Parts: sequence; structure tokens; C-alpha cells
Amino acid sequence: MKNKLHVYIFLFLLFLLGFVASNSVIAQRPERIFHGNSGNKFGSNSLSLPIYPLIYNGFGIEYDRKITKQHWLKFSPTYYTSFNYATMRKTDIRSLQGFSVGLHHKYNYYTIERVGFQLFLQWGVNYSQFNIQDYNKVECSMNKFGLDIMLGFRQIIARPLYFDFFIGYGNRWILSSKHDLSAADASVSALTTNTFAKNMFDYGYGGSLLLIGINIGFLF
Repeated sequence: MKNKLHVYIFLFLLFLLGFVASNSVIAQRPERIFHGNSGNKFGSNSLSLPIYPLIYNGFGIEYDRKITKQHWLKFSPTYYTSFNYATMRKTDIRSLQGFSVGLHHKYNYYTIERVGFQLFLQWGVNYSQFNIQDYNKVECSMNKFGLDIMLGFRQIIARPLYFDFFIGYGNRWILSSKHDLSAADASVSALTTNTFAKNMFDYGYGGSLLLIGINIGFLF
């Protein structure tokens, strides 16, 4: 698991290095950033790394494909796995395996091509599946379905590098959830129902939630 963590950290640092380097280019020669075809500054495809899943032991990739000038489709798979957790409290997760996949439509309703800036509205669906075990050896498997709607903006840093920021509203519904209490101590069995769904940041949460995130990627 530590080897996987090192890979994720390396990828994040690689994107961060590109961000810093591109900012240096902007500071020195800002006129070079948008040189070329003024009608194709945003390309027809984009690939990005979402930062938010890294906080919750996930590694995701988002692929955007242009349909028309203002309309794009986004496909976003994410894989979740156990990291080296910082604490050993009984409520913490001992092991985690799961994935999520999202399909969204993005509408770019305002664009300033001269500076590589876009405002967008994005909506779509999300499906996720998790298999989790906590330190009481309580195991849970679950399937969730979600709907999302978000507002955000895209800013080209130095083509092809860009970043997205978005904020919005989502809802998650638990399609199925199964707890295995056979390995759990009887004294903690009463607590297992909500072990993985105490708040909107938990993997087993169902209900309304705030969506917020930053992506760093490149256009092609």
C-alpha cells in the first residue's frame, strides 16, 4: 500500500511542478500563452487529475470530450483503496476497496478566449461501490447512486495546462448495504449500523451533500 501512496504523491508533485513552471512562463512572456488559433484554445479533449479524491484514499482521472463548441461530455472513474491511516481509533477504517464512475454533461455558457477562461454548468450521474472493514472487524459492502449539479470555471494556465474549480449540490442514495457482524465483538455490534455513514464525508453516507473540487489537467 505504501508503494501505491508513493506513486500518487509522485503524480501530484508532477502536476504541481508543471503548475509552478507554467506560472513562471506567464510571468515572463504572457503574450505567448494564447498564441495560435483563437478558435481552438480549449482543444477538443482534456484529461485531468481531481485533487479531492486523493484526500479520501482515491485516485481518479477525468476525461472531457467536446461535442459542440459549448457542450462537452465528462467521464470520471475513481479507484479507492486502503492507505496507511494516521490513527488507530476503532471507528477508523482498516481496509477499503471500491470504485466510483461519473458521467456528466458540461455546458460552457461564458468564454473569454483571449485569456483562456470559461464558466460552465455541469450535471450528471454517479455510481459507486465500496467494501469496507473497520478496526472492530465489522465489514460492510454498499452500492450508491447519485445526482450532481455544479457551477465552475476553467482557466488555462499555459496551454495545454489548465485548472478547474467547481462547487455545487449533490444527492446520494444507498441502493444496497450489507453488514457482516460475524467477526465483530458483541459490545460494539450496536454501533455498526452507522459506522460508515456518520456524516457527508463518509463512504456510506446517503443524502444531500456539498460538492467542491479542483482539477489540474491538460488539453489536447
